[in-house]
Amino acid sequence: MRLQRGIVGAGLVLALLTGCTDDSEPQAAPSSGPTESESASASPTPTTPPPPTMPPRAAKHTDRGAIAFALHFVEVLNYTATTGDASELRRISTPDCESCLNIISVTESAYANGGYIRGSGWSVDSYSVLAPDEGPQRIVSLKVDTAAQRYRPSTKEPEKLIKRGRGRVTLHLKSTGGSWVVTRMERVGT
Repeated sequence: MRLQRGIVGAGLVLALLTGCTDDSEPQAAPSSGPTESESASASPTPTTPPPPTMPPRAAKHTDRGAIAFALHFVEVLNYTATTGDASELRRISTPDCESCLNIISVTESAYANGGYIRGSGWSVDSYSVLAPDEGPQRIVSLKVDTAAQRYRPSTKEPEKLIKRGRGRVTLHLKSTGGSWVVTRMERVGT
């Protein structure tokens, strides 16, 4: 099953997990736009859309519920990259999830400093539950594909190209009252 949400930006997330950015040919950002004060007065402030809504089945503490939550987590990663709003990603991740915290930090820093993440988000080609269990934890394996991304860390730095990527990502989930949280996220294999 292929999940495509067409939301901008989570290719950077895969790159953060793998460390495979292409800095050999950074592209300079355009310099002929309006100044910050001109932009502020010329157009209204865009409103950020709300984060994706968790599907009801993602609250179930079953293998299917864990998969539904993992797919929702991908939607939230894509939303975070698109908007710079990491509040929902922070809510569904634990403070122990270092990869999650790294993604939150890089994304919030870029947007706070006038940067951005652009491109197609993650698409999940396939998924499975590893070592299914009746207990409060699951490991969901996702086969992820991303298109090339453009990433600008700040207005003072040039845009960087992040190459197209494919890989397998595992999400370690722990059940909480009415849902799941990600305790660890890692890239495995190629």
